[in-house]
Amino acid sequence: MRALIAIVKGAFGGTTPRTLGHEIAGEVLETGAAVRELKAGDRVALQPTISCGQCPACREGNWHLCPNRRFVGLDVDGGYAEHLVVPAANLVKIPPEVSFRHACMVEPVACVLHAVQCFGGLPRKGVIITGAGSSAYLFAQVLISMGVPREKILVSGRRDARLAIMENLEVQTLDARHESLGDKSNAVFGKGGPDILVDLTGDPDLLKGSLDIIARKGTLFIYDFLGAEIPFHFGMLQLREITIRTSTGCPGTIPQALALMASRQVDVSPLITHIFLPSRMREAFLQLSEKAPAHMKSIIEFGTS
Repeated sequence: MRALIAIVKGAFGGTTPRTLGHEIAGEVLETGAAVRELKAGDRVALQPTISCGQCPACREGNWHLCPNRRFVGLDVDGGYAEHLVVPAANLVKIPPEVSFRHACMVEPVACVLHAVQCFGGLPRKGVIITGAGSSAYLFAQVLISMGVPREKILVSGRRDARLAIMENLEVQTLDARHESLGDKSNAVFGKGGPDILVDLTGDPDLLKGSLDIIARKGTLFIYDFLGAEIPFHFGMLQLREITIRTSTGCPGTIPQALALMASRQVDVSPLITHIFLPSRMREAFLQLSEKAPAHMKSIIEFGTS
């Protein structure tokens, strides 16, 4: 729901009034006459980017970068409603092993999968993930599923409950309130540093300081940034040949994400800390905005799972 707070504050633009909600799973009630691949009763998850299909980006297969794209819950009405109308092409069938409660979180898993595909290669020396939270938990599981050793994954954070969830994955952890990221990196990876640092904090000071930690010819991957401009030391980027990479969306990765969830290689259940009925929507938003210590992910549930 963090992105929803940013949407409410206008960080992504969009038009109002608007029904929010883009991480959605549900049941097909009715289909259009031309729809063949779906039928009433199918359990489906949503891919929330609606592209035009005609522009150069779409024709090149980069439809998630379509300049005419619309986003469910931002440009068109989203899932915080009992009923939703979306193109059939944006729905993916849910495997029987995956519940609705878990399937509604497939979009974040799929976004992380796409991000890892944008790394330019899996980490060999190691990876630091700054910002222990739901995305960090998903990054760690996806990397482990791809063969990255747990001891080569270091996650930093500032909340006890979130660090505890990371420790359950048996990866390396760092309490950023009391420990130095640079010192911990040296202890885990040696003075050479990790070849990838994934930032989930958007903290300008942390991002600038990361250049001293990442290995030469390494990658700074900025995944979750909604803040102000960052004045990088470009001389250090050049002298260390550090690459900055980013990603957006989940183009084509939802089926793979569902498969990982069905096989339990990615388990989202520890992230679901709160479930609300629609009548308690305001409470859910307030809890997120106030950063409750034990909060990870809230689900707004219409009906039963």
